[in-house]
Amino acid sequence: MNSINLSSASARIVGAAVLALAMSFGSFAAEIPQYVKDTIKTRVDSGVTKGIVVGYFDPDGVSYYSYGSTGLAGDWTPNEYTLFEIGSISKSFTGILLADMVRRGEVKLSDPIEKYLPAGASVPQYDGVSITLEDLASHRSSMPRMPANATSTDSMNPLENYTTDLLYQALAEVELSRPIGQEYEYSNFGMGLLGFLLERASGKTYQQLVVERIASPLAIPDTLIKPSKDMRQRFARGYSAAGDTVSHNRLPVLAGAGALTSTAADMVQFLKANVGAIDSPVFKAMNLSHQPRIETGQPDMQYGLGWNIASYANGREIISHGGVTEGFNAFAGFEQSSQMGVVVLTNSAGEGDNDIGLHLLNPDLPLVSRQVHTTSGETIPEELLQTYVGKYAFEVSPDTIMTIRLNNGLLSMQVEGQPEYKLYPKSAAEFFMKEAAVTVSFTSDESGTVTGLALRQGAGENLANKVE
Repeated sequence: MNSINLSSASARIVGAAVLALAMSFGSFAAEIPQYVKDTIKTRVDSGVTKGIVVGYFDPDGVSYYSYGSTGLAGDWTPNEYTLFEIGSISKSFTGILLADMVRRGEVKLSDPIEKYLPAGASVPQYDGVSITLEDLASHRSSMPRMPANATSTDSMNPLENYTTDLLYQALAEVELSRPIGQEYEYSNFGMGLLGFLLERASGKTYQQLVVERIASPLAIPDTLIKPSKDMRQRFARGYSAAGDTVSHNRLPVLAGAGALTSTAADMVQFLKANVGAIDSPVFKAMNLSHQPRIETGQPDMQYGLGWNIASYANGREIISHGGVTEGFNAFAGFEQSSQMGVVVLTNSAGEGDNDIGLHLLNPDLPLVSRQVHTTSGETIPEELLQTYVGKYAFEVSPDTIMTIRLNNGLLSMQVEGQPEYKLYPKSAAEFFMKEAAVTVSFTSDESGTVTGLALRQGAGENLANKVE
């Protein structure tokens, strides 16, 4: 789930179940173009990522393509039954759970969050206005991206030891800087809190809700938080952007933000249910979650209840979500009108392969050139590095500050509320993280004074001005 934002069988299914699934779209499989397969091979062979599984469906059927390694004993290639972390795609499940509970009359979108917290719990407000469940689900709550008291010493799992008491403490200390409900700002804290509130409203754990209300009705048994012992044998090993193995993601309290694991086979079935290609008791709740709630600030991009909704000039509308953890990248998206869907799962925390999923859904969107970040090999003078030290305010969110520090000849960066990460030089003015595919480029004026930076992750770029 460590995306920097201002942003993952053996024979377990046999017989009639497989036949029914295969026949649901006819006898001819959807086609993944050869040039897309070649792109996947190039990325794996060049070390951009470790292993990739793509699942693609259209009205003609379902196809899977896998390449690379799971990193497990025997170094076998992943397949549609390999378990991956899906990170923030969990937010789409959380949005559907909220929609389902609304349809059942168990909660209302307009319910204030304090309704589902213990009496006396302190909650953030702005001018006496309360945050609602809908505000949390659509990232318009004005909540910070991460709780300020995420104190784990493991930067790979900053919330692994997070407790309910810490959650209540963080809520009591949050000070909202702008009105609620008017502006989109991505918040893991907010979506994790929503999952926690749905647990309290239902009396069930987040995993129980997912299993009972989504996974069981859709027959997707590998989609949950805690895989069984047998299932863990199919769990791909996760790798950092630098190629190091990492531990699995753990979110004991804020599970709704990014705790789920799944397989390509499960995710294809999940997406088919979202487009209405299969009969499902969850479809009406899914459809409710697809409705736009707020503009995101990106051109032609809105957000629903846990879903990005993008409209394109060629008339296509793609509903999707990505997910990044410390060792995995995931993408799930669909277009309802054409009954098409794509899932892309990788066991590397690099730049991700969302572009593959988006391209398969809309060929007008290009495949992106990916490369492995390596150090430049040159020694950067400490006097130059010192000029980069300071605080930078992001243009899209001036209240969000990134601090650049210099320790023992190495720069580091820290966004408020997130762990601190070291930066390694690609050149005298461009640096990268090893934990995720993030680069930071510094800008200077004509006199050589450092004026700002550009933080890039995947195709996204956020500019920040140096304020001190």
